[in-house]
Amino acid sequence: MKNLPNLFCPCQTGYFAVAIDTCFELLYHITGDVKDRPRSGRPKKTTPQEDRFITLSALRCRRLSFTDLHSRFAGRYGRRLSAQTIRNRLHAANLRSHRAARSPAMTALHRQARLR
Repeated sequence: MKNLPNLFCPCQTGYFAVAIDTCFELLYHITGDVKDRPRSGRPKKTTPQEDRFITLSALRCRRLSFTDLHSRFAGRYGRRLSAQTIRNRLHAANLRSHRAARSPAMTALHRQARLR
């Protein structure tokens, strides 16, 4: 964003009493858009298509272990991901790990009732 006036972000000038709308109006006037601007940062290791593959694979086979999911990704895309990367993608899709519930053990009375 070249040649921006000092009033581009009033909070940087120490004057906080400016409405947010004023910032958006100024941003729209300067850039022609009010979308969030791209920032620097580490690029993602996976594409959105690969993220969808990880998510859908986990949803299609709910009991799929991590190693199976890991090998499916490597077989499909020809590269390996870290365990943390796959875990992060599943968490972003709101898929959490869980264990299956165990049924209570049968008592002697239960066994006798089944034999009757």
